[in-house]
Amino acid sequence: MSSVYGSSTPNIAAAGAVDGSAGCLFGRYPLASRKFHTMINHPGLSGIIYECKPSSLYHDCIAGTPLGRRAWAFQERFLAPCTIHYSASQLFWHCEELDACEMFPEVLPDRYQSNATFLDKTQSLNLWSNIVRQFSECNLTFENDKLPAISGIAKWMASQVNDEYLAGLWRRDLESQLLWYSSKHLQDSPHLWRTYRAPSWSWASVDGAAAAAQIPITSQSNLRIRVIQAEVSTVTSDSFGEVSWGIMRISCGRILRGAFMFGGFQLGNGMSISISVYPTGAVEKEMPVCLLSIFDGPGDGWSGNSRRKIEELILRPTGFKKGQFYRIGDFSVHHRGGYDQQYREAETMPNTGISESEYEEGDRQYVIKIV
Repeated sequence: MSSVYGSSTPNIAAAGAVDGSAGCLFGRYPLASRKFHTMINHPGLSGIIYECKPSSLYHDCIAGTPLGRRAWAFQERFLAPCTIHYSASQLFWHCEELDACEMFPEVLPDRYQSNATFLDKTQSLNLWSNIVRQFSECNLTFENDKLPAISGIAKWMASQVNDEYLAGLWRRDLESQLLWYSSKHLQDSPHLWRTYRAPSWSWASVDGAAAAAQIPITSQSNLRIRVIQAEVSTVTSDSFGEVSWGIMRISCGRILRGAFMFGGFQLGNGMSISISVYPTGAVEKEMPVCLLSIFDGPGDGWSGNSRRKIEELILRPTGFKKGQFYRIGDFSVHHRGGYDQQYREAETMPNTGISESEYEEGDRQYVIKIV
């Protein structure tokens, strides 16, 4: 897929078509591709003419179209060096040198190119995070296609970053990548594993939109775990394709044991912590869970400030092997006092740590597995 669409000249996209029978040409409202001007009668503003244009132009004509919402078509849009988009209202042109449309035939203004749904292969900052967020919002007919449908982009990305791909994550800085999160809340939590498609530590294991973690490189010293092994097996010889199993071994210094409660956790010693949690799998009240601390340090942009950030994973024992867990959610605490102080007190309390670790590594270090 990466070589097919990466070598196309050009790629023609029927963005406004609901299926292959609709073609590329549509009956259009003639004013939809034009800017219009207006004059406001107001003291101090009289005589000023304003140029008006839609703020959601790119989304309406590209990302939010029937084709733009299809997961398989997402990588076609990203990989192709140049594409002509036939939307329902106007033509769009995209290449590595220029983006334009009928409303802006010379160049698409920067305000649209900085839109959250705009894709730019030249951007280096958080590019994979942006790809994951947009791709995971798209629709798939078959659940097992989640990783194959993004495999072309993953191959391209691997060539750019010179890193090993692991079921949607990357080997380098793997610890911080475990803090991906779902944008859905408890009442509409995405489903985990109707059919197996990825290990639970990967965002690809859940339905619905997901976003990669954003931890500054300067904060890596505040990570509280170390990944000592991560392996993935694929169905075919394609290391970017469908996954049959995956496992991760993690060395960590502290895990809290308790039960999931709506609105927080009840720890093993009876102490309660009231926090907002974001499950990525089915959860029930009083379900036994463990809290694995991943990051504890300055919040984004708060270095040197008393405000701190705690990032945790919510784990559930698999029940199959000692020290083996599923990742079923995450939470973060970002306060000067209150919740974070409550949590720190809980960490120092006796009888809150897990006892079912597979074995210990060195001084007060647990080693667990997440599958």
